[in-house]
Amino acid sequence: MSVDLHNDEIIDVDEIFRQVGRFGRYQMIQAFQAYVGFVPVSLNVLGLIFLISNVQVQCQPMANISLMNVTQSSNSQIVYKQCDVEVHINGSITDHLPCDNGYFYPKGRHVSVKSEWDLVCNRESLAELIISLYNIGKLASAYILPTFSDKYGRKPMFIMANVLLCVTNIAATFSPTYLFYLSSKIIAGSLESAVDMTGAVIVAELFPTENRTLIMVVGGSVWAVTVMFLALIAYLLEPFGWRYLNLLIGLMSAYSIIQFWTLNESLRWLLAQGKWARADAIIKKMCRTNKVEYHQIAPLLKYRHKLQTNENEKTEVKSVEEMKMIPVKKELVNHEPSKKQRKEKIKEMPGLIFIVCNPVLRKILFVCMYFWFVSALVYYGLYITLSSFSENKFLSFFLNGLMELGAALCTLKMMTRWGRKNSCKIFQTVAGLSIITATIIAYFKGSNYGMQVGSTVFSLIGMFSISAAFLCLWFYTCEMFPTNVRNVGFATATTGSRIGNMLAPFSNTLANYVSWGPGLVFGVFCLMCNVFIVLLPETYHRQLPQSVEDVEEWQRERLEKKRNKSKVSKDKEKQEKENNHELL
Repeated sequence: MSVDLHNDEIIDVDEIFRQVGRFGRYQMIQAFQAYVGFVPVSLNVLGLIFLISNVQVQCQPMANISLMNVTQSSNSQIVYKQCDVEVHINGSITDHLPCDNGYFYPKGRHVSVKSEWDLVCNRESLAELIISLYNIGKLASAYILPTFSDKYGRKPMFIMANVLLCVTNIAATFSPTYLFYLSSKIIAGSLESAVDMTGAVIVAELFPTENRTLIMVVGGSVWAVTVMFLALIAYLLEPFGWRYLNLLIGLMSAYSIIQFWTLNESLRWLLAQGKWARADAIIKKMCRTNKVEYHQIAPLLKYRHKLQTNENEKTEVKSVEEMKMIPVKKELVNHEPSKKQRKEKIKEMPGLIFIVCNPVLRKILFVCMYFWFVSALVYYGLYITLSSFSENKFLSFFLNGLMELGAALCTLKMMTRWGRKNSCKIFQTVAGLSIITATIIAYFKGSNYGMQVGSTVFSLIGMFSISAAFLCLWFYTCEMFPTNVRNVGFATATTGSRIGNMLAPFSNTLANYVSWGPGLVFGVFCLMCNVFIVLLPETYHRQLPQSVEDVEEWQRERLEKKRNKSKVSKDKEKQEKENNHELL
């Protein structure tokens, strides 16, 4: 019989980390290994933009025999365009011929995936299909792979996904055909999602409540610096071709091989799963690394072991007594399960089903999914729009990385002062208002240079704010799900971002018909977040929930606070009426 040791009165995991040192050498070594995992993640996500970049192209010159029928006139002229061949007679275009002889690429076929397999002109949609299916792979894996992380541990899932991501990218580098490359990228998308979400959970579970904000902001800064690094290496490797860039992205994951020996399992996960021996070994190792005496930590664990022993003894006695029962009462057999028994039965369900069956977790899940959808849609939508402000795509990416780095530092200050909930609310509101303002100015700007600058500035403010809101979600989502379903809850919530990623490219299509359409949609969606965020609890200065009971307690506290506030407001209103009545 398992013993429920999720109650903070029994074991305080945060206090263990405080006793061994909040920023002890052990935690920093483990966190660094998880941070390094963020590098291949961002390279895989944003590297596709450089791997499948647009290329200069024109029709390959045709053989003279193919042109005999159209060049009989002495005044005829052949002009080779990007996607067709124009026949000019007496200065007028008289015919368009297909590029039957293939295409010519001034910078060479090796520069981009598009030029490698002629994914241009009427075949350009096949290049866009790579990005779409990559995100579908991420979406599918978000429902499958993180469940294994909650069941079998953070370490095996993180390492396995990283190693396979390395192998898959190396295989994609030597792709002989388009279909082989497409298949490789679908697999890479599913594995990248597992590395991304499991790594974030590992970092979140390494530190006590008061330090998680700083630690996760460091992760956001790693992402921003990697964006700038990607712009640099893409610029340097462009003359050598996309295969070299793809190979470098794949090799960035090779470091995970040594993590079989250097990375340890999450202490919180081990305790939540009842793996006491392994958890005790981790604590002893932590004490040795941080140079803290184990006996200082032992009092925090003694009651847990005592409770486990007592409960096991009670279970054995109960089992013997039940075996001695000869007559079985009919009413006991037909008796309906109690509320507690039904609750325990639900806990045994798979992670996602358990979340959906619990009303509190279900509400948190759906609200978080909307937040992830909006943040991804606006973030990547603005990324596409911001690229148009600079003809140099490498410079544009580098500046975007700088903006995200600033957003990470701002997020640290905001969340430390205002908490997770209020920070998300403020950033989403600023993003929505800035984007709508930029859209209005852009619609009426005409050739006015001042209004053009104003539109650009408000767009950048919107990008800054949505980047900060995105980073807030990484903290907030992890902290709202209990340990036993944290990874699957986090993964399922982030599926909203996969949908946003897939829809973001269509913002350009909408802009072709309604120029103010994307900005209005982005702004309204951001402002709508304020409606739904009231349903979420504040997690700042709280321990990571070990069980669903912890989350339900937060919900009761939130409702009680709301009722008390309403009661105070009514009492105040009543008192004012009585005072007015006395004055009359």
